[in-house]
Amino acid sequence: MQHVRGWSVLIAGSLLMLLWLVSPTSVAASYYTEWRYFPETGHFVRGDMKRFFDSYGGIDILGFPRTELLDDNGRYIQYFQRTRLEWNPKTGLVQPGLLGDELTTARRPFVTGLPFQNDASRTFYPQTKHSVQGGFKTFFDRRGGLAVFGYPTSDEMREQGFTVQYFQRARFEYHPELPAAYMVSLGLLGDQMITQLGFGSDLLAAVAAPRTPDLLGRGDSNFAGSPPERVTNLKLAAQRADNALIAPGAVYSFHDVVGPISTDTGYVEGLVIAGDRTVPGVGGGVCQVSTTAFRAAFFAGFPIVERHAHSYRVVYYEQGHPVGLDATIWDEGDFRFKNDTANYILVRTQVDEVKKNLSFLVYGVDTGRSVSMEGPVVTNVTPHGKDVYEQVSTLRPGETKQVDYAHDGEDVSVRRIVKDANGATRSDIFKSHYLPWQNVFQIGAGM
Repeated sequence: MQHVRGWSVLIAGSLLMLLWLVSPTSVAASYYTEWRYFPETGHFVRGDMKRFFDSYGGIDILGFPRTELLDDNGRYIQYFQRTRLEWNPKTGLVQPGLLGDELTTARRPFVTGLPFQNDASRTFYPQTKHSVQGGFKTFFDRRGGLAVFGYPTSDEMREQGFTVQYFQRARFEYHPELPAAYMVSLGLLGDQMITQLGFGSDLLAAVAAPRTPDLLGRGDSNFAGSPPERVTNLKLAAQRADNALIAPGAVYSFHDVVGPISTDTGYVEGLVIAGDRTVPGVGGGVCQVSTTAFRAAFFAGFPIVERHAHSYRVVYYEQGHPVGLDATIWDEGDFRFKNDTANYILVRTQVDEVKKNLSFLVYGVDTGRSVSMEGPVVTNVTPHGKDVYEQVSTLRPGETKQVDYAHDGEDVSVRRIVKDANGATRSDIFKSHYLPWQNVFQIGAGM
């Protein structure tokens, strides 16, 4: 963040959508993932600003962006040729600033008009004692009305050879020499205010054009054979993990990114590991998402801050992948890794319901490092115990249902070697202790 003449300028780095130097807690992720770059002025329009820009006429109405997003003492603003957009990142609300008022302070109040009965061609506003009529009213009504332009603060008048009218947030101009679609246009109030404030090249200079981000790491897992409730949960968690932005030096927390896991947040009951049993529980399947996130961070070479193996080997995590690369989460257990690069990174997720594949992709600026893996090494294999039979009242007499499946216990270690761009290497070992698990059968109790 660069401070210039009292403004905090959110300036761009070299990476496509990731490197605006601003805290991800203060700016929504959409600011980095929804954008348009304008080579005409060398500036971006992003996130909620872009959605407003697209919805209210774009270049034709608002003009090209003249600055990047500016932090004006806690108020986020961006100048365009014809306006200044103001944005509240907490609510997503975007509206034009009061440039019409600000630029006519010394001239107001303008001569007011007499009230009249409103009709289809004209409207009188008692709040300011001015009216909007004819072509200006048509433009006003079609382009957003009071919410976008505010109340009229003058009636139509002649100014520099043109018919104009001031509003709280804009100046309408009538240009009969232009094609019909552009005869009514907004005046260049944004440019006018930029000139009045004396913006220099430090605020107006073009920023770097976007470039394609580098894929730093990828993790995959397969969920073939998952029941519908498990798929529901993993899809929901993957959706909430998408577009996570991690600042340089910051720690990614799966819990923080995905949020609470409960029926209130949309999750359903699946199967979870609780103690020494697999039982019904809300959110069953979410650990497939944390497992896939771990694999992406592992192969990107990020330092792993916190990772926990499952209590036993889970078949879903070994469909096409080696043992020892899973990561479980629970209320007190998280999966976390650190962004040790000098740039922002972005985490994207993909769910392929045809191939039953879940992917995590981490984008950033290539550091030149490479990652390799040795193992897994399996030791201390412990055979699973004898089958367990339990009588329950929830089944018909004599009916049998298997509720847990046998797995041998074992210790597994996986070694990761990370080589940086200069050839220096570091390694770490990830250990997993899997318990032996028994077959468990429930039998309906007799009458």
